[in-house]
Amino acid sequence: MHPWRRWTCLLSMVGAVVLAARWQASAAEETGGERAANARIADVAWIAGTWRGEDGSDRLEEHWSEPLGDGMVGTFRWLRSDAVWMYELMTITEDDGRLVFRIKHFTRALKGWEPQDEPVSYPLAHLENGKVVFENPAHDAPRRFIYERTSTDGITVSFESIKDGATKRQDFSFKRVGP
Repeated sequence: MHPWRRWTCLLSMVGAVVLAARWQASAAEETGGERAANARIADVAWIAGTWRGEDGSDRLEEHWSEPLGDGMVGTFRWLRSDAVWMYELMTITEDDGRLVFRIKHFTRALKGWEPQDEPVSYPLAHLENGKVVFENPAHDAPRRFIYERTSTDGITVSFESIKDGATKRQDFSFKRVGP
């Protein structure tokens, strides 16, 4: 083989390796990378506690247990005009080396919104100090749940939905009212 062809082949291979490394780093950055892939339930323990917030005149309450074993359980209730409008039962568990957020919605009479045996699952997409993003690309409403610590006693819980190609975000601010 002619020497310049060897150099051309070598440079092509080096270029391919560099491009692959850049793509892998970019993909890891977008998904939270190794931090998301290797997250443990202890990494989201800061969500534990009793949290209260408001949405206009509506009252909101969310409670998360301390991590125990490989999971946490949460409940949510939404009051409108001092009457319960809806409940949610939520879990965060370690499944096959990845955190997964699951949720089921219920009316005030505990009639489920989702089919009986089908919670909606949101695998961990991104994790950083004080912020966690769970995402289900196959589910448009909502597509993402985001928990973000705003202070020692404050969190914002957001969900993002996709409608007609546009992202709509709703934020709920909560203050800690109990352990």
